[in-house]
Amino acid sequence: MKKLWVTLFFLLISFYVFSMPGYCYSFVTTWAGYGEGNGQLSSPQGIALDKDGNLYIADMRNARIVKFSSSGEFISNWGSSGTAAGQFSEWGPTGITVDISGKVYVADTGNNRIQVFDSEGNVLLLVGSQGKGDGQLQSPADVAVDSGGNIYVADTQNHRIQKFNSKGDFVSKWGTQGQGVDQFEAPQGITLDSSGNMYVSDTNNGRIVKLDPKGKTIATFGPGYGKGINLTGINLDKTGNIYVVTNDGYCVQKYDPKGKLLITVGSYGSNPGQFNNPYDVVVDPSGKLYVTDYGNSFIYVFKP
Repeated sequence: MKKLWVTLFFLLISFYVFSMPGYCYSFVTTWAGYGEGNGQLSSPQGIALDKDGNLYIADMRNARIVKFSSSGEFISNWGSSGTAAGQFSEWGPTGITVDISGKVYVADTGNNRIQVFDSEGNVLLLVGSQGKGDGQLQSPADVAVDSGGNIYVADTQNHRIQKFNSKGDFVSKWGTQGQGVDQFEAPQGITLDSSGNMYVSDTNNGRIVKLDPKGKTIATFGPGYGKGINLTGINLDKTGNIYVVTNDGYCVQKYDPKGKLLITVGSYGSNPGQFNNPYDVVVDPSGKLYVTDYGNSFIYVFKP
């Protein structure tokens, strides 16, 4: 009987360990660290991946974009503080994405615009201006692009999503301020799936909102309003799983395509693999997670 109880005990322990949130991912390493030099960061926010596996970081406090190889080697950077084309405000850049051709789209939050660059940092297009009207922006925090080159913006302080065509012309908008269906409270993240559906981090409502290509709400899921958890960066993997950063929950949450929470990755602390203030996440084809932490200016790498 004693042997049976011992066996049951270890089976229960094994079940607990293997079902612990985050167990399916292991910490690999960190890159960068605080500073102004090449390969260093100061309060990084958005992160994006190109088709070659290179990573682009919105290095917010250094007012620049930093490019790394998939192994964390510094490649280049561009940008400076200011309001001219190619410059960023003291509150930007924040969100970033890269399209299949290598164009880099950046949410220049404090300058209330989206900047589009080639892969070498040359300015190709400026989108938006400050205001509340159609095509105007108030502190945009993130940007996404579809296969046709249309640009989608998390227009944070206007509490809506806006769509522009590839030339930067206004196309449509969705959302008003509030907690109801088709409403947002300071959305800070946006990404698209292969069908053109939008996934939005409805930050102050503590939820993820899925919209179809016409802007109709399909589903909402996540912690919910009043839970004290704000959502920031959001991304998808190749199978449609959804990854979202809970900034003040100090972790990355992974959901299946139907919105079921699968696991969490990370926690608060100073040990390897623990976060200070995580902001954004991107997933490579092998399933590795790359997470920005603006509290300690690191990039974290986790593997499944």
